[in-house]
Amino acid sequence: MSTDAMLKNEFKTIILPMYKKLYPKSPLPTELEVWEGDQLDGGAVEGMVYVYSGVGKQLRAIRLYALAHESGHVATVEQGKGLGLGNHIPAPEEYKKSEHLADLIAMHTIRRCDPLLAKTIQGYFTTIKDLLGAADDMHPSGEKRVGLMSEYMMGAGIPAVTAGPVDIKAAEGATKCFNQIFTRTWNANSVD
Repeated sequence: MSTDAMLKNEFKTIILPMYKKLYPKSPLPTELEVWEGDQLDGGAVEGMVYVYSGVGKQLRAIRLYALAHESGHVATVEQGKGLGLGNHIPAPEEYKKSEHLADLIAMHTIRRCDPLLAKTIQGYFTTIKDLLGAADDMHPSGEKRVGLMSEYMMGAGIPAVTAGPVDIKAAEGATKCFNQIFTRTWNANSVD
């Protein structure tokens, strides 16, 4: 199977069903576009999600994180509206906020639908931090992004990977934790 076909299959069979379950009103596309480029990045707008071909060179857990993150951009406004926050991410730093919010949505969606996958991705947070790198005009640093995802994972009842197996029923407060961190990030004056 080619790298493009693998990414499209993982999107269609793993990530998209998760998002359709939790964000049925989001205008998620049914197909993933794969663009040429080595970076661990992509993008999303209403009706379109894409990743760069470099995502396909990563380990499965990191690929699924990237696919879920880019899909999270499409679900951000639905989540904001659902929490009574409005129809657009407020200034300042809308782009950087959108990256944090997409990370949170990705991890919460995976956590709700497949806690063991969430824990596996958590085990690669150091690698993800390094791959995301330094902050730029549109992206918070990998360190800040992984820090916020780690805060959510701890609050959602999934402690650090070394702490043992996931107790799937122990994380009843995951949605409350997610909503609190999402709202705080949405309303923040500075995120990086």
